[in-house]
Amino acid sequence: MPLNENEYNQLYLHQTCTEIVFPGDRVEANNVELFDILLHDKTRRQTFLIYNKNGFGNTTRDACAQIRDSAELLWHDFMRGLQTNIELFWDAGTNSSVALSQYREQLKEKLLSIGKKEYLGIFAKDVKFVFVFAFVSSAKTDHNLKFDFKALLGRDFKSEGLCADGTVVLQELQYKKLVTRDGYLTDKFLGITSEKNILKKKGKCSISTIAKIELLALDKDFAKYQIGGERKFDLRILQLKSS
Repeated sequence: MPLNENEYNQLYLHQTCTEIVFPGDRVEANNVELFDILLHDKTRRQTFLIYNKNGFGNTTRDACAQIRDSAELLWHDFMRGLQTNIELFWDAGTNSSVALSQYREQLKEKLLSIGKKEYLGIFAKDVKFVFVFAFVSSAKTDHNLKFDFKALLGRDFKSEGLCADGTVVLQELQYKKLVTRDGYLTDKFLGITSEKNILKKKGKCSISTIAKIELLALDKDFAKYQIGGERKFDLRILQLKSS
């Protein structure tokens, strides 16, 4: 559908499913949009904070900055046992008088139908948070990101006729730190191999330099959320294909 980012996010005002879903687009807490779309899985106790962008490349910097700012605000609150910023979001989202629009009126109705108690439960202490950079691609932009990260097995080498016992080759690559113990290619190997190599086909990520730098920096930032306290923040990328 010919929708812009805001129009797409607003579609989630009308989702009916077992999970709690609603947009947070253009609703700020401390001048930061905490998410574009929120999805809470009550059964698995997971909350997905989704940030949507059209395309992958020039928009990566903006997406990473938004994710970083949101994660920092929430992390510092949670580490201190506070709910400051999620309370600010609730207050802004349920006060449509500060931003008169049909979207804000409908968001207010959505939040009030959920109720503040259940809303706060979305951010409870036992809930795991997954920050998702979701970008829309098309036939013209699909080449910007190609993920085919499949774990390598000994038979992959044998089937290509490289040797009689592919396991020996795989173990040697792991010994030289070119393949992880789980069977995935390391950056060291990807940097020295050619496009035609069988292993290059098994795992590659072709993105712009700026996008890669931004994602690596964001991943490094998220590493600090994995230590100390009881809460862990995860980071994911989601590619949404569009015709």
